[in-house]
Amino acid sequence: MDYKISIEDELNQHLIDGTQFGSINDDIEREDKKDEEGSERQTMLETQNNQQIESIETLTINKESRGHPQYLQPRYDFTFQIVLYGGIAYVMAYLIIAVVMNIVLVSSGDFSVLSTGLTSCPKYLLGIFVAVETFPPIGFLASYLLMEYITRRLHANVNIYTFNSNRWRVKLISFSSKWVKGGFMIFDIIQIGISIATKIAIDYSPNDTLLCKDEVGTFYVIAYIMMVVGFLCIVRLLYLIFPHCIGYMYFSYKQHQDTLLLKRVTQDLNVYTYQEYFRQKKFMSCKICHKEFNENEKIVELSCQNKHIQHKDCADTWFNTQYHLNCPNCLEFMYPRKVTFEIKRIVSTKNTYLAPRSNHDFNIKRYLRFFYFWPSIIYVCINIAAFEVGFQIIDVDSLPNLKPIFVVSTIACFAPIFNMLLSIMMYWNTFRGNMLYSRQYLYSNGKCQMRLTSLKSRINYLVIAAIDLVQIALSLISLIYAQIYAEDLAYLKDKFSFGYGYFIFQITVGVACIIRLSFLVFPHIIGHSYYQWREIRDDEQHKKSMSKNLLQYQYREIIQDIKAHDAYKLDNDSVNFFRCKVCARTFEDYEDIVELVCNGEHIIHKGCADQWFNVQKHINCPVCLEFILTQQRKPLNLSRTPGNSHYLK
Repeated sequence: MDYKISIEDELNQHLIDGTQFGSINDDIEREDKKDEEGSERQTMLETQNNQQIESIETLTINKESRGHPQYLQPRYDFTFQIVLYGGIAYVMAYLIIAVVMNIVLVSSGDFSVLSTGLTSCPKYLLGIFVAVETFPPIGFLASYLLMEYITRRLHANVNIYTFNSNRWRVKLISFSSKWVKGGFMIFDIIQIGISIATKIAIDYSPNDTLLCKDEVGTFYVIAYIMMVVGFLCIVRLLYLIFPHCIGYMYFSYKQHQDTLLLKRVTQDLNVYTYQEYFRQKKFMSCKICHKEFNENEKIVELSCQNKHIQHKDCADTWFNTQYHLNCPNCLEFMYPRKVTFEIKRIVSTKNTYLAPRSNHDFNIKRYLRFFYFWPSIIYVCINIAAFEVGFQIIDVDSLPNLKPIFVVSTIACFAPIFNMLLSIMMYWNTFRGNMLYSRQYLYSNGKCQMRLTSLKSRINYLVIAAIDLVQIALSLISLIYAQIYAEDLAYLKDKFSFGYGYFIFQITVGVACIIRLSFLVFPHIIGHSYYQWREIRDDEQHKKSMSKNLLQYQYREIIQDIKAHDAYKLDNDSVNFFRCKVCARTFEDYEDIVELVCNGEHIIHKGCADQWFNVQKHINCPVCLEFILTQQRKPLNLSRTPGNSHYLK
């Protein structure tokens, strides 16, 4: 049997039947129709996509500025807690007053006199005594029970208010119950009423009051003290009213006004009704609330590249309440970021390799030895010799007009001894290592070098200056007397030349002390400031600055960008993207961070970057030690777009 079938026989059979080729032609025609329908549908979709649908309204989203309270630390922080205030101002105050008052009354004996009625005091004073005696214990018991009730039964409301450009932050911990605040007010009102009644009772009959004062003097004093305490309760009542009663309204108003003054970056988003246009783009549900869109429901089209849509209320909460800055779908940022942080490297061109032409060394120890220690000893010897030898031979009674000169000379003999003791004390104290500090200054492009050793404490300089000021004052007094008693001074010059010479010597010493004091002021008192200014000015003239601008973000921005587009960084080096390498603290969402331009693109705090590069003068990344600040032939231009972590140099 021949199983071979020829191609010609098979072809003839199909030509005879005609059925097989007919079905093939039908399939081809059907496919052509499908292609035509698909092209028409695609053309229709493209036409619909190119069509611009009109928005029904706009939604304004706000980006808070860096001055917003959630970004900055407050300068003044206050906490008002009504439980703590009530416990100290009422419970403890009444307890102390009650204990002290009863101890004093019982120990004085006035308690038994008043309780037995063996006194001539008026009856209304006895009523005041009962009120003064019984109210502090009752007030303590009532305020204690009230504090127990509010701490066990009531829930405290914690409100935080920030205002005055975030300089003030007030934390108010209070209760919404008016009965609690009214209970505290009752204590103050009763105390104020007792004080007023005591004042009226004492002023009503002064004679009876004086008689009662002689019999029960201790009670009389305590009544006055309670009267003063009652008037002090007015201050306590005002503190209760503000801030705990009406303070929250004032703080809310201030915070609202401060919020209105904040600078914001706004953006208007178009609001549409959900329709077939968005359904064809396969936008079926809101990413924020995870609910599907309904027909004719208000939705907002975001300004990201993919034009995602969200519910209007969800978008308002996402951007204006929770302060997010990115699209919830693709995490693309909605606002342009142009904040940069500059780091600098200073390269000095000062001549520090050659020896300076002039080298000076001012040491306070040598200065005190040559200008105070030895001169004070010599000066004391001269004054003692002049007093013992010269002025003992003058007959003051025969020359009464020379008596003022003799008084001045006598004072001038004892003042140098005081100056000598201070000079010796200051000089020997300079041998102590903790009294001095030394610093070297280099200026004039390295040509001049100054080494200055001075005292640490300003008080020591005041003591040294007092030595000169005393002598200058004596010289001025001598000069004034010389002008007043010029005739007697001329007589002294003719009859007693030694006394005249000593008088002129005192004036000359005063002038020398002025010169010596000027050398103390400069360089030892203000010399450090002057030479430091010279050195800084010289450094400014001979330095070359190299700087780079690093991009600055909030941590929540950069970490969302890394998770969305550079997740491999978190797998390889996750610790350095959650904790700062410099301060070893964990990053917070609203903290300012700086992204470095190393290969790893590591991040650190902005303050840490300032300390690391600009203060400590480091030039490398603290994580990978790659050099950041190096010499370049052209300036660095940094730019970054969302989703692209590459820098253009």
